[in-house]
Parts: sequence; C-alpha cells; structure tokens
Amino acid sequence: MQTTREQPKRGSMRGSMRGSKSKNLLAALLLGVTTAGVPLSAHAVDLLSLGSDLSALTSTGMSDLIQLAGIGLDHRPYAPAGKMGGWAGLELGADISLSAVPANVQALLTLIAGSSATSLPVIHISLRKGFGPVALGFSMFTFGGITSIGGDLQWTLISKPAMPSLAVRGGFSNSSVWFLSATTFSGDVIGSYGLGSVLEPYVGLGVQAGSGSITLTTQTLPAGVSASSGFFAPRFFGGLQIKLFVLKIVPEFTYSFAGLTTYGARVALSI
Repeated sequence: MQTTREQPKRGSMRGSMRGSKSKNLLAALLLGVTTAGVPLSAHAVDLLSLGSDLSALTSTGMSDLIQLAGIGLDHRPYAPAGKMGGWAGLELGADISLSAVPANVQALLTLIAGSSATSLPVIHISLRKGFGPVALGFSMFTFGGITSIGGDLQWTLISKPAMPSLAVRGGFSNSSVWFLSATTFSGDVIGSYGLGSVLEPYVGLGVQAGSGSITLTTQTLPAGVSASSGFFAPRFFGGLQIKLFVLKIVPEFTYSFAGLTTYGARVALSI
C-alpha cells in the first residue's frame, strides 16, 4: 500500500516566508531603499501590516525620521551665485543625490524593525530659467513610494567680470516617504568665482526648516509621541559648475547640522 505525503501549499509557504522577512524589510521600506541603496517599488505592499514594533519610538526618534524625509529629499538648486547666462538662460537636467542616513536614525530603525538603511538615493528631473539677475528652479521626483516636488528663487546681488559673485536664495519642497511626509523651507547665501568660461566653484551657508507628520491606519504611536514634528538645521555646501558648450555638470557636497551628509550632482543641457 502506497502512502502519499501531503505537500505544503505554496500559498502558506509564501505567507510564512513573508512573515519572517517583514521586519527585516520594514526599515528599508520606511526609507524607500534597500540597505544597498537601491530603490524599492511599492506595488501591493502594505507597510502598515508588516508587524513593526513601534514601542521603541520616542518623540526624538519621530522628529529624526521626519527630519530625514524633509532634509534628505529637499529640492537642491545646484547653482553658483553668478547669472545663468546662455542664449535663453534655460537648463533641463537630471539631479542625482545620495544622503547618508545618520547613525542615530539607523539605530532607531534597527530597534523598531531589526534592520536599517544606510543611504537615501534620489533622482530629480530639474528645470531652471534665468531672467537677468533672477533665476527660478524646479525639480520633481516620484518613484516607489517616494515623492519630492520643490523649487527655488535666486537673486544675484553681485556679478561682475573678474570679481566674486554673491547671491541669496530661497527654496521650498514637499516630500513624502511612504507614510512620512514633510514640508521644507530653505534660505541660503551663496558666493562663487568664475575661472574663465568653463569653471565656477561656489560655497554657501544657509538653513533648512519645516515640519512633517506620520500617518498610521492600523497601528498607534506610543503614549506621549506626537504624530507631527518640526525641524530647523543650519547647513553649508560647496560645488563646482563645469560648462562644456551646451552641457553643464555640477557636483556638490552638503552637510546639514542635523547630521545629514549629502553628495549630489546635476547633469543638464543649457541654452
């Protein structure tokens, strides 16, 4: 007499596998990246049902998460202090940035989810238009549960041949990372110096301030932890604009006193 072994159903196997991996995935999904820094797509994943442990979340930790969304995804102009120049004063490009997740946020995500993301990579499509001493910038990014839309207004105060240029700039962005959302305002003073017609290094000092919130539908925050928080952080940055005919390449480094370091670059067509 032959006996047959009952094979486990594929659906139940997949369910158990998903359950065992959910906590390891949560930290990455919170930030929209894997621990290797590769963006994840949402599709049908419900982040709020992954079984995260929010008991370790404090008011400071909540503020740190919102600050990461607001500062890490903020609009970046990638522009020196001088006037834009060109025949039409118009740029269309792609911006790539990589923000290192601060150690305290990594530790928090490890506590509540068992793993952490180390970086937050973002690619923006950008548009910039000059009107004499004034320039307007716009950028947008949306992919895999991460959305960022922002802009800036820059006014060149000093721009003369063979002299340093000086400008002031204000910016705005609205960002969301899954169920985290933040609105950020920025203000900067920028100085630059043109080295011929090709190179223009620049440095800047400014602040980023804003507020954000978390939206939960199936879980509740620990007692005493607010779902919203504000942030304020000075920053400094430096970059180098490289003009090659109609091509502009602008690498830039930014350090926020919130503990966030960002490396980025813009590649744009300029006319």
